[in-house]
Amino acid sequence: MPHNAANSRSVELPEPVINWLFNVIQPIYQDPRRTFHDAVALLSRFKQLRPRTRVFTNTNGTSELLLCIYGKLEVGPALPILVWLPMSYPVEHPLLFIDLESAAGSRPCTGRYVAADGEIRLPMLDHWRPELSNLPQLIEELTSINFRNELLLSDTDPRAWRPSPADSLPDLPPKPPTVPPRPTAHVSGPPLPVPPHISASAGLAPITPSHTGPPRIPERPPTAASTDLLDCDINVNENTRHVKAIEHLQQSLREIRLSSSLAAEESLEGRKAAIRNTIKQFEMALAYEEATLQRSFEAIEQTKESLSKQIDAMHRQVEQTAAYESRQGDDPDPSTIIATENNIVGQLYRLVAKDCALSDAFNTLNRLLTNEVIRLDIFVKKTRALAREQFLVRLHIQKVIAQLDRQL
Repeated sequence: MPHNAANSRSVELPEPVINWLFNVIQPIYQDPRRTFHDAVALLSRFKQLRPRTRVFTNTNGTSELLLCIYGKLEVGPALPILVWLPMSYPVEHPLLFIDLESAAGSRPCTGRYVAADGEIRLPMLDHWRPELSNLPQLIEELTSINFRNELLLSDTDPRAWRPSPADSLPDLPPKPPTVPPRPTAHVSGPPLPVPPHISASAGLAPITPSHTGPPRIPERPPTAASTDLLDCDINVNENTRHVKAIEHLQQSLREIRLSSSLAAEESLEGRKAAIRNTIKQFEMALAYEEATLQRSFEAIEQTKESLSKQIDAMHRQVEQTAAYESRQGDDPDPSTIIATENNIVGQLYRLVAKDCALSDAFNTLNRLLTNEVIRLDIFVKKTRALAREQFLVRLHIQKVIAQLDRQL
């Protein structure tokens, strides 16, 4: 009984809750005894938690009915949680989530322990040991971490809106400096300084400027040619990993198609065999019904033939009776009809009638004994007397028949 399993000093749950847990856990979980024990221990340790069953959708899209323990932890900062127990618990660790529906006006503090969807990641889950780990220890660790880190923050708390490292934008490369536009017209430069006048006596000719235009702009130094990725020819065959991945994918698709076709063929053959078996059973049932119907027709024909013979015999008897009445006149003597041919035949009639009466007496005694109208000793006594008398009657009948045979 479920209440016997949970009747300990540490359990303070109502008996209907324990019975409900026992009836729900038995058909769902692979280890119902361990799951029931840990659930009862958790609900007894944390009184604010409640159990229920809900449909849980996995990351692969499949859904299954699981036990969910929900409620708000009051130790430290308030934290509404959902504890889902998978079917293979305790081999597979529980799943912890922040109940976002109950946390109105708050948001999870995403980071090391909490994901953006509200899933809680604890160190104990990474080192889960089925033989040692349990639900109360897991919730104890959760309350301790929540007390130190406060996993749920109010929307008005400025810490709730700090960007996480995953949300920060990557650093953009610095913009290249803008190139100044080229001049489109010649611009007169500043006047060149006039060199001091040197006399011809020094033996040197005077220096005159070679041109009066602006100074030349120095040429830009040559730069290394940059590679344009859009102009490069990318050869897929050179990437061996990509080619191997494509070949592996094609092989997997071929294997899936082959296994699917084999499974479809096996299913089709199984259905064909089932249909053939059903047809065979139907044919056997039809043959049996036809044979039964034929026997019924034969029995009806035999009954009709027997009735026809009996009707003919009755007609002959009626004709004999009418002929007798015509011979005897209007008032026939009844004694001529009732009386036998001789005394020996009349004696035989009386003996046969007595034998039939004794058989009826036997049947009556059997019914009286079955209905407990008479006792067993009376039944035995009367049966012996009637059997002795019937024996003598039948012996007498045999003697009368033998005498009749001698006369004939």
